[in-house]
Amino acid sequence: MGVRTHTFQPGARSIIQMGEELIGHPTSAINELVKNGYDADATEIDVYIHIAEEESKSFLIVKDNGTGMAKETLFGEWLQPSVSSKRKRTHSEIFNRQFLGNKGIGRLAAMALGKRLTVVSKTSYCDKFNWLSLDSNQFYEEVLLDQIKFPGDEIQNYIDLFEKDHLLSIRNKDRNDVLLNLLNNKYQNFLEGTIIILENIDDSLQNLMIDEYSNNEFDLKFEDTSLMKSLGVLITPLAMSEMIQDELLTNNIISKRFQSQVKKVLLN
Repeated sequence: MGVRTHTFQPGARSIIQMGEELIGHPTSAINELVKNGYDADATEIDVYIHIAEEESKSFLIVKDNGTGMAKETLFGEWLQPSVSSKRKRTHSEIFNRQFLGNKGIGRLAAMALGKRLTVVSKTSYCDKFNWLSLDSNQFYEEVLLDQIKFPGDEIQNYIDLFEKDHLLSIRNKDRNDVLLNLLNNKYQNFLEGTIIILENIDDSLQNLMIDEYSNNEFDLKFEDTSLMKSLGVLITPLAMSEMIQDELLTNNIISKRFQSQVKKVLLN
């Protein structure tokens, strides 16, 4: 007599639950996204936060100039939480960096930071950008995970996602001129890497930044915020120390000065 076999059928809410339980504090979630850029051999990572009185106008950007994701990766492995090629190897391809990211949960970190997550990625050999856009509200529905559908495709100009009416409608978002101007002025020459854009950022992150500034008796410098302190541990000692670099340059041990691997900007 045969014995039946069965499989798990995770609910949509499992994505949110895993993100909240595995990541916890919002600064940890941002750290995970920065680590993913480091693991992709990025030499520059921008973290940009815009806090707005109108929640729908707030946004967070984490952008790196790493190797990016081809469509097979973004539309494949990226959509498989806790599945990661990092387990098959321990170091990055270009700079041989030991991987820092928590294997396969960086995407869950992003889901925990805002209501609308858009991921745009491009490799050096891709002609177009690959993109996905997810609404976290969908994952609170009492349905099975495989019933949740969201848009994603290839696109020639990724900024169209935030400007063209038909694409805004597909993403279920209104136009945000502050975000659009930033993308056009700062990230128009984005040719390789990954940019993660979270719109309607979570209250926990907004309140963290607002509380730190409003409760501080003195003028709080951005580098002294909890967000900056958490990111500071990811900056290499070489990039932090001018004295060390000067000595290494003098002795011809290194040929050029290294810059910090993480750039940080805060807009109020």
